[in-house]
Amino acid sequence: MVVHAGTKKQAEYLKYSIARRLKECGLEVNEGKTRIVFCRDGQRTGAHAHERFTFLGFEFGARGALNTEGGIVDKFLPAISPEAAKEIRETVRIWRLHRRSRHTLTLPTTSTPWYISVQASQATWNITFTWLSP
Repeated sequence: MVVHAGTKKQAEYLKYSIARRLKECGLEVNEGKTRIVFCRDGQRTGAHAHERFTFLGFEFGARGALNTEGGIVDKFLPAISPEAAKEIRETVRIWRLHRRSRHTLTLPTTSTPWYISVQASQATWNITFTWLSP
């Protein structure tokens, strides 16, 4: 759950109120995952303990963006989280795209079309010769 507040005092009050209401419903707030984050940007400056948070695979934090005059200013914007980016890279790496080719090998012969199909496994090469009859 993400809740926005105008001030730190309001955020602390909302955190307390939500925790109290959840307790009435038999639930509790996970204090390890609950934090108050300062949304720093070009207009709200200062150093705080927590200035970023991750939610649903996105990391929200201060990032450079273009303003209306074309200058770069800090805005509090989402981007892919480092954990989600790592997971995507690992998935793509498993596909082994660097080992694939869209080309087929052809044996040059005078009149008979022969095609070589090469399949690579980890330790062996399987080569199949196929003769296409006309």
